[in-house]
Amino acid sequence: MNVLHSAFGLDHLVPEHHIRIEQSARWLRVPAGTAVYGHEDVGEDLFFVEAGEVSLRRTTVYGDFVLQRIAAPGLFGELSLIDRKRRAADAVATRDIELLSVDGEKLQRQMSVDQSFAVALHWGLWRNLAHRLREINSRMARFTASEDSGSFTEPARHQPALHELSIDQKRALLRELGLSNMEVNYLASLSTAVELEPNQVLFTQEEHAGFVYVVSSGRVMISTLIPGAGLEALAFLARGQLFGEMAAIEQLPRSARASAAEEGAVVLAIPREVLDKLLDVKRASSIRLLQLACRQLAERLRESQEKLVGWFILAGGQGQAGPLSEP
Repeated sequence: MNVLHSAFGLDHLVPEHHIRIEQSARWLRVPAGTAVYGHEDVGEDLFFVEAGEVSLRRTTVYGDFVLQRIAAPGLFGELSLIDRKRRAADAVATRDIELLSVDGEKLQRQMSVDQSFAVALHWGLWRNLAHRLREINSRMARFTASEDSGSFTEPARHQPALHELSIDQKRALLRELGLSNMEVNYLASLSTAVELEPNQVLFTQEEHAGFVYVVSSGRVMISTLIPGAGLEALAFLARGQLFGEMAAIEQLPRSARASAAEEGAVVLAIPREVLDKLLDVKRASSIRLLQLACRQLAERLRESQEKLVGWFILAGGQGQAGPLSEP
């Protein structure tokens, strides 16, 4: 099955992992114009595109709005596999396609008996989610962009003040993430709490990542700069939510900015090198931390997709926010 060897984000899978996927899979041929599944459908199956193309789209009063196109060799359906919620969009064949359809329940059972497989697959799913979220963020920046780029200037930056959190308070916060005792103790001992004043910027778009963060108290706003329109809030994060991990793990520039909300915030800062030791696909990675990262990315991707669809409707069905990229 060539698609398992070449699908984006899954190049680290070994033959034993391919066998586990194949044991839960069947082939489908879907003619152009046919839906693989519909928006709000219940289902956790994962799909690999061997040939053809699938359009992930939403139907609105102004027609279909395309969120992403998945061409061979790509995968889709991972959102519902990760968070077990209803489908976020229609998946429609834009031309005749061949799919490897993987039963979600069987796949979950395979992961429950083989942690190395669970780690490897979650790494691949995380990479796909990160790519899709970066694309959505980029499209939002283009959606309302005007020829007038505006004159937004980042406020003066100053270093966040250290904040006193006892080791027990750090452990309590990290336990809320569902991590093991070893992971909790390791991260608590090597992290630092910092306090953000109201609206204080923690990091900006395009800067390189040195830390991953967990909200301890208050709220953090994740936002993006829309040329000609200013800042647009993408999400507000509260206690126990992880952020900043995309750029740190991928070692790519930040795709959004983070700042404290109006009430300020306290966050736990975890050095990237510390997280690297827990999240290394070549070693025994933390499956719990990977599952958490996948769930939170899935949540942010759903929120951003809803926002983009909402903008399309408010714009009266004008524009698709630029070309859709592939991994």
